[in-house]
Amino acid sequence: ETADWDFGNGDTSQLTNPPNYEYKAPGLYKITLISDAKKTCPDTTVLEVDIIGTPDDRIIPLNVFTPDGDGINDCFRFDGYLNDCSKFKLIIYNRWGQKMFETKDIAECWNGCVNNGKKLCPEGTYLYICEYKGLSNQVLPRFSGTVTLIRDK
Repeated sequence: ETADWDFGNGDTSQLTNPPNYEYKAPGLYKITLISDAKKTCPDTTVLEVDIIGTPDDRIIPLNVFTPDGDGINDCFRFDGYLNDCSKFKLIIYNRWGQKMFETKDIAECWNGCVNNGKKLCPEGTYLYICEYKGLSNQVLPRFSGTVTLIRDK
């Protein structure tokens, strides 16, 4: 049995079961397979695929939060998103260098308590260090900043 594959971008294969194929650019591609191409009863099938690509990772830190339970800005987090293969780590320290919070999940936020427990952290400025590993050249592999925790008195 023979097979002629045309991936719609100039690439072809004559393997009966080619390995996974990866498109390098977004676009609409027409994949054509002619099975049994070298014999007397060839059959053709065509499939159009729309490759939209994956967005670049985005990590946008916020710099102030008010954990007062009003449902608005109650915890410190990063806006943005990561692709499935990207890695993220966030550590928050108080001014004495004690770790207050750590996560590897960009969707998890710090509620202003030690390790998101019940012990409240005092109002003030905290240092965060973020480590990132991914393909985006828009995000530094390691960056830091400050976040201000404000409590109602």
